[in-house]
Amino acid sequence: MDNLTLAEKYGFVLPPYRIVKSRKEAVEAGEEIGYPVVLKLISSKITHKTEKGLVKLHLYNEEEIRGAYKELSKYKGKIMVQKMITEGVELLVGGVKDPQFGPMVMVGLGGIYVEIFKDVSARLCPVEEEDIEEMIGELKSHKLIEGARGKRINKKRLKECIKAMCALMSRKEIREAEINPLICTEKECYAVDVRIIRG
Repeated sequence: MDNLTLAEKYGFVLPPYRIVKSRKEAVEAGEEIGYPVVLKLISSKITHKTEKGLVKLHLYNEEEIRGAYKELSKYKGKIMVQKMITEGVELLVGGVKDPQFGPMVMVGLGGIYVEIFKDVSARLCPVEEEDIEEMIGELKSHKLIEGARGKRINKKRLKECIKAMCALMSRKEIREAEINPLICTEKECYAVDVRIIRG
């Protein structure tokens, strides 16, 4: 089972997407999904795709999709056309198996800020409601989650995503997993990028 299907199985909501094999398919997918869209390379061998220019954001028409597809097709991997989520708070929900204590889950500020601010809180799995509230409260960015400057996010869905990550990490073959960014809006938390390491 591929990473995206596995994430969906555990209750993560992905923005509408299509895996495409040609420029024509990419354009058709963009029309079908609705603009703006993102084109990205799907490859387990390449991490930090954004920094390497392998994620093409803010594509609003056929010409932009064709240009982005041409550039990404130089690399080995699949190409995804995905609906671009243009609002919300970029968070991170991840998990890792500690050799001594077992599965752990973490939540924090995500997107391009994860490396800069390193604003993350972690707990051993399984987690209860109280644990999740504590995790969120420990973050320097917790006001973004609680609702700052009139922006509110779906905290209930965020909590469900944290629990879902614990459930995913309970699988024997999963060594590490990360949803970054997990873009949370008032309506939903969208798993925009999914990284799962097995073994």
